[in-house]
Amino acid sequence: MKTYTNPLSHDGLRPDPFILRFDGTYYLYVTHPQILCWSSKDLVSWKEEGPVIAEQLFGDLVPFAPEVIYVNGWFYMYASPSGTGHCVLRSTSPTGPFTLHAEGLERSLDGSPFMDDDGNLYLYWADDRGILGCAMQSPSEPGETVLVCKTDMGWTEGPQVLKEDGLYYLTYCGNHYLSKGYRIYCAVSTNPLGPYKNVSAQPILVQTNGPCVGLGHCSTVWGPDLQVRYMAYHNLNKDRSRDFSIAPVSFSPSEVSVLGHCNYEQPVPKLPDVTTKVISSAQQEWEPDRAYDVTGAVAEVSMISATLPFGVCFGALALTVTAEHKLVVRNHECTLYSALLPFKVKPKVLHTFVMQSHEGMVSIFLDGLLVAAVQVAQSNIGPIGSLPGENERIITHAQLSYGSRQKAFEALAIPIPAKVNMRNACKVNVPSAGTYLVHRSTQNTDLEAAQLQCEKMFLKKGVQTLQCGSSEQYMVIHKRAQQLTATAQWKPKGAYGKYVCGDTYTSAFEMHAVVKRNQMGPEGSFGVMFRVTDQADGGEGSDPVLGRNFFNGYSCMISAENITLFKHMYCQEPLVEVPHTEFLGKPLSLKVIAKEQDIQIFFEDRLLLTYRDTKQPFLYGKVGIRYVGSLMDSAEITLTCLD
Repeated sequence: MKTYTNPLSHDGLRPDPFILRFDGTYYLYVTHPQILCWSSKDLVSWKEEGPVIAEQLFGDLVPFAPEVIYVNGWFYMYASPSGTGHCVLRSTSPTGPFTLHAEGLERSLDGSPFMDDDGNLYLYWADDRGILGCAMQSPSEPGETVLVCKTDMGWTEGPQVLKEDGLYYLTYCGNHYLSKGYRIYCAVSTNPLGPYKNVSAQPILVQTNGPCVGLGHCSTVWGPDLQVRYMAYHNLNKDRSRDFSIAPVSFSPSEVSVLGHCNYEQPVPKLPDVTTKVISSAQQEWEPDRAYDVTGAVAEVSMISATLPFGVCFGALALTVTAEHKLVVRNHECTLYSALLPFKVKPKVLHTFVMQSHEGMVSIFLDGLLVAAVQVAQSNIGPIGSLPGENERIITHAQLSYGSRQKAFEALAIPIPAKVNMRNACKVNVPSAGTYLVHRSTQNTDLEAAQLQCEKMFLKKGVQTLQCGSSEQYMVIHKRAQQLTATAQWKPKGAYGKYVCGDTYTSAFEMHAVVKRNQMGPEGSFGVMFRVTDQADGGEGSDPVLGRNFFNGYSCMISAENITLFKHMYCQEPLVEVPHTEFLGKPLSLKVIAKEQDIQIFFEDRLLLTYRDTKQPFLYGKVGIRYVGSLMDSAEITLTCLD
């Protein structure tokens, strides 16, 4: 089995990675004074293509976050010279040279173009209000600005919009790119200009510990088999340079699932089942006499035609672009579909058809736009290639992959630690042989709440299959804690802060804490944290005030009148609040016992509250203290792991 390991680069030259797929090849563009480019056939092995713009084109300014879109023979690049607004460059080649086409578009930084299926072009960018967007009157003429996704987490950046099953998904980044807490969110809308709402409160990708931190500024592209999408993103190195990684991702209204960043070997993206090289119309076609069963498959054919009409065959279907810029789909002699295309198709430039067949429906994409969906009543068997015609045609790339996109994603090996949605079986990629904890979620007979059960399991290194029960909703799999006890003492500084100790993979535990407050503001509080992962401060300068909620896990906080249990997903959600009348100047005792989704909190040796988190609870992490608008004299913690 061929494998790859993230990050894919180690030269520190890959900030703000954007990947364009064109004619079966991937092109990676990054922030650089000359905008560097690499190419790849498999998303893993990359060939340097060099700079794509002239030296000193922008003087001392650096074009930030270049992104490229292909429109009818032109490659349009959007970049922001040192964040001073946008310019548009263009070229007839993905590797340039790109020359200046328009400038003075203003609109802050990180411009990202998106063309909808109706042919309308949009541009998205970022500022301190959140993500903004506009409809473009042309590739260089922006329309009225709209705040498409408002955020309140500080600076946001790196937007990108894609479309799936009629919905628009916006990925964007939170915090500052020089922070370990740089992270990726996803929001969804029914309209390209929003409003967009986050799919979940939790970032879809964040990592603040280990060799790769500060994950963000992503772009998403179909993998080599056109069955699985991959997200490309960069990480922050100690010297402030950045490298890049990839991870599989799927989009749905209920959940956007990134299989997760891991820096150990994992299977390479799957290649197509059948592929071909350049074929001209005067030569032998791509196995024209061979019949392919494409009843459930996805095929891609890229071609250049000297004139209109031209088209391709997909099994028994014939797809023709007419001289009137119509798409006509025929099954033998029967016309299944005929309608005007959303744009006028230019001859003598490359156009790409993608045909996706699933459960009797064939979705047809032309140059990335969904232009038709036709019902096919019977099995679809026949050739793949260009339709017969007298005009000169060249097929530059053709490929075929069998199966459905959903099954292809579900067949991937998930890196550990992992959350696996309910399946009959799933593949996991185990980093090293050892004992792991497998938390299985099942439903009560009344279907009201999930029950979690934990078992220890020895797993071998590498990809293997785990069986799931028919009543399970999901499984959470992680290493077993190696450090079973921990003690810590702190004398915190400042009025805001977080301190943690213990093993990241501590699951069931008992924690004793003694904390003493000195002074507290009117909205201040202090207390303990547990099951904490991915903690970070905010902004470029590690601001503890901005980063007061930058972690995943729980906290139990004491204010002047209440004790509150919070759930944190880089935000703060109160779960339970209990009043108290204790004198806060003395040392206060807290005890927390957590097993699976059940939490017990004792205050001064009295059982204060119990809580069962049934909404995808956090099941492992470190413990520590947290204080917000409060001065703490001291704190000490003793932790015992019960796993």
